[in-house]
Amino acid sequence: MHDIQEDELVQFTSKVIWTVLSAQGDFVPKYLIKAKLHLPSEIFNKALEALQKFLLEHTPLQIQEVEGEIRLVIQNKYNEHIWPFRDKKENYPSLSQAERDVLSIIAYLQPIRTAEIQRRRDGTDCESPLNSLLRKKLIHREVIPGEAGLPYLYVTTKEFLKTFGLKDLAALPSLNF
Repeated sequence: MHDIQEDELVQFTSKVIWTVLSAQGDFVPKYLIKAKLHLPSEIFNKALEALQKFLLEHTPLQIQEVEGEIRLVIQNKYNEHIWPFRDKKENYPSLSQAERDVLSIIAYLQPIRTAEIQRRRDGTDCESPLNSLLRKKLIHREVIPGEAGLPYLYVTTKEFLKTFGLKDLAALPSLNF
Protein backbone atom coordinates (compact mmCIF):
# COMPACT_ATOMS: atom_id res chain seq x y z
CA MET A 1 0.00 0.00 0.00
CA HIS A 2 2.86 2.39 0.80
CA ASP A 3 4.24 2.14 -2.74
CA ILE A 4 0.89 3.16 -4.22
CA GLN A 5 0.73 6.19 -1.93
CA GLU A 6 4.31 7.10 -2.77
CA ASP A 7 3.68 6.70 -6.51
CA GLU A 8 0.61 8.93 -6.25
CA LEU A 9 2.59 11.51 -4.28
CA VAL A 10 5.40 11.47 -6.85
CA GLN A 11 2.90 11.86 -9.71
CA PHE A 12 1.05 14.70 -7.95
CA THR A 13 4.34 16.42 -7.05
CA SER A 14 5.50 16.19 -10.68
CA LYS A 15 2.36 18.03 -11.76
CA VAL A 16 2.85 20.69 -9.10
CA ILE A 17 6.48 21.22 -10.15
CA TRP A 18 5.40 21.49 -13.79
CA THR A 19 2.77 24.06 -12.83
CA VAL A 20 5.24 26.10 -10.76
CA LEU A 21 7.82 26.14 -13.57
CA SER A 22 5.17 27.04 -16.16
CA ALA A 23 3.79 29.86 -14.06
CA GLN A 24 7.21 31.22 -13.08
CA GLY A 25 8.68 31.26 -16.59
CA ASP A 26 12.22 31.58 -15.29
CA PHE A 27 14.66 29.75 -13.05
CA VAL A 28 13.36 28.60 -9.67
CA PRO A 29 15.67 27.22 -6.96
CA LYS A 30 15.00 23.52 -6.39
CA TYR A 31 15.40 23.92 -2.63
CA LEU A 32 12.63 26.53 -2.63
CA ILE A 33 10.12 24.28 -4.40
CA LYS A 34 11.00 21.37 -2.13
CA ALA A 35 10.72 23.52 1.01
CA LYS A 36 7.40 25.13 0.07
CA LEU A 37 5.91 21.71 -0.73
CA HIS A 38 7.31 20.27 2.52
CA LEU A 39 8.73 17.25 0.71
CA PRO A 40 11.52 14.85 1.58
CA SER A 41 14.40 14.96 -0.91
CA GLU A 42 13.71 11.42 -2.12
CA ILE A 43 10.12 12.21 -3.19
CA PHE A 44 11.10 15.54 -4.71
CA ASN A 45 13.94 13.98 -6.74
CA LYS A 46 11.73 11.12 -7.95
CA ALA A 47 9.06 13.63 -8.98
CA LEU A 48 11.59 15.75 -10.83
CA GLU A 49 12.98 12.69 -12.65
CA ALA A 50 9.47 11.51 -13.55
CA LEU A 51 8.55 14.97 -14.85
CA GLN A 52 11.72 15.21 -16.96
CA LYS A 53 11.05 11.78 -18.46
CA PHE A 54 7.43 12.67 -19.23
CA LEU A 55 8.36 16.01 -20.78
CA LEU A 56 11.06 14.50 -22.99
CA GLU A 57 8.79 11.71 -24.23
CA HIS A 58 5.50 13.59 -24.63
CA THR A 59 6.16 17.32 -25.05
CA PRO A 60 8.65 19.62 -26.78
CA LEU A 61 9.79 20.80 -23.33
CA GLN A 62 12.50 19.72 -20.93
CA ILE A 63 13.82 20.83 -17.56
CA GLN A 64 17.05 22.79 -17.66
CA GLU A 65 19.12 22.93 -14.48
CA VAL A 66 21.79 25.51 -13.69
CA GLU A 67 23.49 25.49 -10.31
CA GLY A 68 20.53 24.10 -8.40
CA GLU A 69 17.89 26.18 -10.19
CA ILE A 70 15.48 24.77 -12.78
CA ARG A 71 13.23 26.07 -15.56
CA LEU A 72 11.31 24.76 -18.55
CA VAL A 73 12.93 25.17 -21.96
CA ILE A 74 12.30 23.91 -25.48
CA GLN A 75 14.13 20.69 -26.38
CA ASN A 76 16.97 21.42 -28.81
CA LYS A 77 15.45 19.30 -31.60
CA TYR A 78 12.53 21.76 -31.81
CA ASN A 79 14.54 25.00 -31.76
CA GLU A 80 14.97 25.37 -35.52
CA HIS A 81 11.21 25.06 -36.02
CA ILE A 82 10.26 27.69 -33.49
CA TRP A 83 13.17 30.08 -34.17
CA PRO A 84 11.18 32.27 -36.62
CA PHE A 85 8.54 32.85 -33.92
CA ARG A 86 10.91 33.87 -31.14
CA ASP A 87 11.48 37.45 -30.09
CA LYS A 88 14.94 38.73 -31.06
CA LYS A 89 15.75 39.66 -27.44
CA GLU A 90 15.57 35.94 -26.50
CA ASN A 91 18.46 35.02 -28.78
CA TYR A 92 21.99 34.53 -27.55
CA PRO A 93 23.85 37.78 -27.02
CA SER A 94 25.64 39.05 -30.07
CA LEU A 95 29.34 38.32 -29.63
CA SER A 96 32.23 39.41 -31.85
CA GLN A 97 34.84 36.86 -32.85
CA ALA A 98 37.25 38.36 -30.30
CA GLU A 99 34.60 38.08 -27.56
CA ARG A 100 33.90 34.45 -28.50
CA ASP A 101 37.63 33.67 -28.42
CA VAL A 102 38.15 35.30 -25.02
CA LEU A 103 34.98 33.77 -23.56
CA SER A 104 36.06 30.30 -24.72
CA ILE A 105 39.49 30.70 -23.15
CA ILE A 106 37.96 31.82 -19.85
CA ALA A 107 35.29 29.09 -19.85
CA TYR A 108 37.78 26.27 -20.31
CA LEU A 109 40.73 27.60 -18.30
CA GLN A 110 39.15 29.54 -15.43
CA PRO A 111 40.22 31.06 -13.21
CA ILE A 112 42.64 32.72 -15.60
CA ARG A 113 44.77 35.87 -15.51
CA THR A 114 44.58 38.66 -18.06
CA ALA A 115 48.15 38.00 -19.20
CA GLU A 116 47.40 34.31 -19.84
CA ILE A 117 44.34 35.18 -21.93
CA GLN A 118 46.44 37.58 -23.98
CA ARG A 119 49.23 34.98 -24.37
CA ARG A 120 46.73 32.39 -25.64
CA ARG A 121 45.51 34.93 -28.19
CA ASP A 122 49.06 35.28 -29.54
CA GLY A 123 49.62 38.57 -27.76
CA THR A 124 46.49 40.21 -29.14
CA ASP A 125 45.08 42.85 -26.79
CA CYS A 126 42.02 41.56 -24.98
CA GLU A 127 40.89 44.63 -23.02
CA SER A 128 37.97 45.49 -25.31
CA PRO A 129 36.44 41.97 -25.47
CA LEU A 130 36.93 41.54 -21.70
CA ASN A 131 35.12 44.81 -20.97
CA SER A 132 32.29 43.87 -23.32
CA LEU A 133 31.90 40.41 -21.71
CA LEU A 134 31.87 42.07 -18.27
CA ARG A 135 29.08 44.46 -19.40
CA LYS A 136 27.09 41.47 -20.72
CA LYS A 137 27.61 39.78 -17.31
CA LEU A 138 29.02 36.63 -18.94
CA ILE A 139 32.27 36.89 -16.96
CA HIS A 140 33.40 38.22 -13.59
CA ARG A 141 36.81 39.46 -12.53
CA GLU A 142 38.56 39.73 -9.21
CA VAL A 143 41.70 41.65 -8.34
CA ILE A 144 44.55 39.42 -7.24
CA PRO A 145 45.54 40.91 -3.88
CA GLY A 146 49.14 41.84 -3.27
CA GLU A 147 50.22 41.91 -6.92
CA ALA A 148 51.37 45.05 -8.70
CA GLY A 149 49.54 46.48 -11.68
CA LEU A 150 46.08 45.31 -10.61
CA PRO A 151 46.15 41.91 -12.30
CA TYR A 152 42.78 40.24 -12.60
CA LEU A 153 41.48 36.69 -12.47
CA TYR A 154 38.51 35.98 -14.76
CA VAL A 155 35.75 33.38 -14.39
CA THR A 156 32.43 32.78 -16.10
CA THR A 157 29.21 33.70 -14.31
CA LYS A 158 25.88 32.07 -13.59
CA GLU A 159 24.52 34.26 -16.40
CA PHE A 160 27.00 32.53 -18.76
CA LEU A 161 25.61 29.13 -17.73
CA LYS A 162 22.00 30.30 -18.13
CA THR A 163 22.65 31.99 -21.48
CA PHE A 164 24.24 28.92 -23.01
CA GLY A 165 21.98 26.39 -21.32
CA LEU A 166 24.65 24.67 -19.25
CA LYS A 167 23.93 22.94 -15.94
CA ASP A 168 27.50 23.60 -14.83
CA LEU A 169 30.97 23.91 -16.37
CA ALA A 170 31.26 20.13 -16.65
CA ALA A 171 28.55 20.37 -19.34
CA LEU A 172 30.89 22.30 -21.66
CA PRO A 173 31.65 20.32 -24.82
CA SER A 174 34.98 18.53 -24.55
CA LEU A 175 37.87 19.84 -26.57
CA ASN A 176 39.42 17.29 -28.86
CA PHE A 177 42.87 18.17 -30.15
